[in-house]
Amino acid sequence: MINIGLIIAAGVLVIYLVLGPIVIMGIYSFLDRMAEKAGEQEKTDSTPRGKKDPALWTSRDVRRYMLKHRRFRSGDGDYRL
Repeated sequence: MINIGLIIAAGVLVIYLVLGPIVIMGIYSFLDRMAEKAGEQEKTDSTPRGKKDPALWTSRDVRRYMLKHRRFRSGDGDYRL
């Protein structure tokens, strides 16, 4: 007759082999979903609406800023927007 301890050990081993990958895939999916949401939130929170990073300004943005803050040079050419 087979020892009851071996039957229990085999049952536990089968349960871990079957359910282990499913549990790990579930944890991976959950963490991946959390990372996506954090990335989206980070993108929206990092730059307020209507403001751009000055390092990424175009020449038009620079001219608009200079006119708004009255820091343009008097003799320079065309400052049309």
